Amino acid sequence: MKQIVAILSLFLISKFSFSQNMTDFFVNHRGIQNLGSCVHLTNTFYYDYYDVKPDHVMVEIHYKDLNLNNDSVVTRVSLHIGTGLLPFDRITANYDNDWVNPFAALGVSCWFVKQAIRNSNPDDYQKTRSAMNVLLGTDPDDWNGADWALFVMNLIYINYCTSK
Repeated sequence: MKQIVAILSLFLISKFSFSQNMTDFFVNHRGIQNLGSCVHLTNTFYYDYYDVKPDHVMVEIHYKDLNLNNDSVVTRVSLHIGTGLLPFDRITANYDNDWVNPFAALGVSCWFVKQAIRNSNPDDYQKTRSAMNVLLGTDPDDWNGADWALFVMNLIYINYCTSK
């Protein structure tokens, strides 16, 4: 629980150079590759386009994998810049031509990990779940793959900002 409080206290990062940090994060620090892994966990990243706007980052990810029509898999995602303590407050898949829905594999993987943790130590699981519910205003038991992707991208961006 102390780790969660410490991580969330880091959300008070100054946003004066947010756009520059965001560009550097997505270009030089594998932000897009990390996001691409969250969107389609098993696909192989190929290349990307991105555009940093004042209120969101639009990312188009191309994978080496082919969909059922032998077309290259392409996904467009909007990562909305937060207005509160979190760097990002929403993630939206705007387009996807893969036969697997965006974030589906991440959601299933996180569900299995969550069940393993819950079964191995129910008391700690419940304490962490309660703390996350209070600090984030949402219950992780209700999260889907997109919610987990948003959580992961926030943690990765905070790590990037605090390790500079």
